[in-house]
Amino acid sequence: MVKFAPQWHVLNHEALGFFVSHCGSNSTAEAIMTETPIVAMPFAADQGQFAAELVHNLKVAIELKQVKTFSKPVFKKLYDGTEIVGTEEAIKAEMKDAFKRIRGKEGEELRERMKGVKKIVKDSWESGRARKDMEALGGLNSQ
Repeated sequence: MVKFAPQWHVLNHEALGFFVSHCGSNSTAEAIMTETPIVAMPFAADQGQFAAELVHNLKVAIELKQVKTFSKPVFKKLYDGTEIVGTEEAIKAEMKDAFKRIRGKEGEELRERMKGVKKIVKDSWESGRARKDMEALGGLNSQ
């Protein structure tokens, strides 16, 4: 066990197969840049939105649902009909299934799609307004 591990180096390691992530913006960006598929476990803020985008639209992640906890029974059923049980047994079973899926054919497909997402991000950065604006801002600081 280590107290600190540089996430970028870990994600770039050849032995890494996937990334269990809360889907925060930095972790999501690093996963995209390293072409690493994600097992999504969002907690708060914008993480749920990022996870939904990664799972449903980009199809580069698998969502863990049984880890979601709600205090109101009305929220125990998700959009797809999944019933949140939330017990240790349900969470372990779901994680076991997710890890099996991501290590197999589905994981290979997620990885291939992540390469495509990385290309889109890279192309956008190279040709987009954000890069020009950042370079201009950098030029202001050097005067």
